[in-house]
Amino acid sequence: MDRWNKFSDRLQTVAYWVLRVVGVGIFFPLIYYSLRYSQYMLPGMAEISKERQDVLWHHLSALVLVAAVIWILKWLENRLSQRTKLWIERGFLLFSALWIIGWGLWWITGVDRIPEGDQAFVYGGASYFLEGNFSFLSPIGYCGMYPHQLGLIALMELLFLVVGSYNYFAFELLCVISAAGIAVLGYLLLRELKTPFAFRILYFLLIVNCIPLICYTSWVYGDIPSIFFVILASCFMIRYENRRKWYSLIGMAASVTMALLVRKNSMIYLVALCILTVLYVLKKRDWRVLAAMLLAIALPFLCYQGIYKVYEIQSGYSHSKGFSINSWIAMGTQENQGMCGWYNNMPKEVFYSLSGDLDATREAMNDILRERFTVFWQDPGYAVEFYKKKILSQWNAPLYQCIYFSSHYNGEDKPMKDSLLDRIYQGQEDFFRLFNVADSMQFLIYLGILFYFIFAVRKESPIMEYLLPVTLIGGFFFSILWEAKARYIFVYYVTMYPLAVIGYYRMLESVGRFWLIWKKRRHP
Repeated sequence: MDRWNKFSDRLQTVAYWVLRVVGVGIFFPLIYYSLRYSQYMLPGMAEISKERQDVLWHHLSALVLVAAVIWILKWLENRLSQRTKLWIERGFLLFSALWIIGWGLWWITGVDRIPEGDQAFVYGGASYFLEGNFSFLSPIGYCGMYPHQLGLIALMELLFLVVGSYNYFAFELLCVISAAGIAVLGYLLLRELKTPFAFRILYFLLIVNCIPLICYTSWVYGDIPSIFFVILASCFMIRYENRRKWYSLIGMAASVTMALLVRKNSMIYLVALCILTVLYVLKKRDWRVLAAMLLAIALPFLCYQGIYKVYEIQSGYSHSKGFSINSWIAMGTQENQGMCGWYNNMPKEVFYSLSGDLDATREAMNDILRERFTVFWQDPGYAVEFYKKKILSQWNAPLYQCIYFSSHYNGEDKPMKDSLLDRIYQGQEDFFRLFNVADSMQFLIYLGILFYFIFAVRKESPIMEYLLPVTLIGGFFFSILWEAKARYIFVYYVTMYPLAVIGYYRMLESVGRFWLIWKKRRHP
């Protein structure tokens, strides 16, 4: 038994050092580049990033402001009663939720944004299915190419049973509520991790300034709901580790299932759960956690199989396996108009040129991959520059395309001339004011995440605390491999907020501890 404990301790130590080193290796360069320049896309223009040199003193001023806020909050923390602090927290919690709901409602009602692209196919598919039109399920239909969207389509179809077909505004309302829920869950996560009062208030002050979280409420897709369920699953797991209540494990499995149904790329979170479950079971030999992990794997699989079978019966079309994974990887190796690895519709074009043959499309994607990797192998300098541009175009874009993707509105329903919304969409000064706020917020969050990996990754912390950090690292490497968009990073960015706050807390705690040690040595 002693050997087993020593083995698990060593494995955990190695795992934590890998997590720390990789996390620092990712975010130190990101902070360096975010201090130099950032990227954005103007509304209504082509999907091509523009670079703008950053103003260093803007970021440093934001950091000084955060430091001053922390000092004031720590001063209050030491002088207020527990009861007073509890009421202040409740007030900030209510204010944050109402702030996000208020601005979210303003955003989704300000103009009628017609869903385009995948949004249109998802809400349109749900509506068509309710009407008995299953053409999307044909071998050359949308769901024939992208069957992974059927989870979200099925859930949206259930919503439309209540609110009526084509009612995408109802889904936007759900996104507004989910965005407020994300703010609440981040706070609950910090409470479960015993983060002090001052830093829980700091979290509220940061999350209400997360512009992409508000602006993506009009995005008729699974991004915001998936963030909600991923953070909810993390809350359940940390709560279980703290209190050992079995129903927390059931809540986790249900949350992971919902996260995967609304957004299949939540699979990265499931991988993180599997890795940490292994460490947890080896350390504490709690087999209920292993059973919960297996349930979290089985439930989404069974749900998808059930959804596929129901649609097969309803439509008469056999379930399509869709595009192979190499289609998205192949897109991630292409360069188009200076955009490295960004979505370019190539698999669909190849698929149609091959008369809808999925197997032939997969082979064609393999040929493209071999060709591109040969280019990278023969010119390593170009390969490094390509992937540098690909990474920064996604991770160094503070708005994460939230304004860009919400600017396609109904021509008959335009923003009032010279209104705030109109000035934002015209790419005028108000657009760049939003950009400056988002830019400084990104720097503060990235810096907090760097502190997290340096100071907060420690053996005495709950193992399941690292679900979100491991997911974040997995998402970074996934963004290198997959086809690119800055929007894809939004789902990771929002989960960074509570982690960044913990990073600032642990950094100041470590500095204070070193200061005391230094004083004792100097004045024994």
